[in-house]
Amino acid sequence: MIPVNFPEANCTYTADKCLPLTACQQMNEEFQTVEVISCHELTDEEIVLMLKQIKAGQRPAIYLSVIGGQPPVAMWVRE
Repeated sequence: MIPVNFPEANCTYTADKCLPLTACQQMNEEFQTVEVISCHELTDEEIVLMLKQIKAGQRPAIYLSVIGGQPPVAMWVRE
C-alpha cells in the first residue's frame, strides 16, 4: 500500500526510511482525543494478488502494524 493525499489532509508525517504520510489531524469529539486519519491505495501488485485470491475462493486480508502498542483503530472504504 502507498499513502496518498486526500481532500481533508492537513499535515504530513515523516520518518527515516518511510514515505511521507499525508494525514488529517483533528479533534475527535466523541472520544475527546486527537484523531489522525491517513489514506492508502493498493499497488498494482497488491490488486493482482487480491484478485488471484478471490478467484481461488479466498478472502483477501489487510494487516495493520502499529509500533508502540495498539490504539483504537478504525479502517473503512469510501467512494
